[in-house]
Amino acid sequence: MVLGAGAILHALRKEWGGTVMLLFQPGEEKIPGGATLVLKENALSDPTPSSILGQHCTPELELHEWLPRRANEMLGASWFL
Repeated sequence: MVLGAGAILHALRKEWGGTVMLLFQPGEEKIPGGATLVLKENALSDPTPSSILGQHCTPELELHEWLPRRANEMLGASWFL
């Protein structure tokens, strides 16, 4: 989904201004992982984003349903056995 959004934004780049960064969190379910590794690699330093949008997928939502949340709504860590 992120790559699809990036492709659309790229195709429409002449209609808006700014910079878009596509970022994928590696191993977000493990510790250390996710944001820790992104920050360690300075992935947000050049360019520095003015805002960040995150996305989680969940099977509880119907097709085409979108449930916006603010801040750290889905922040957490889980271990899978």
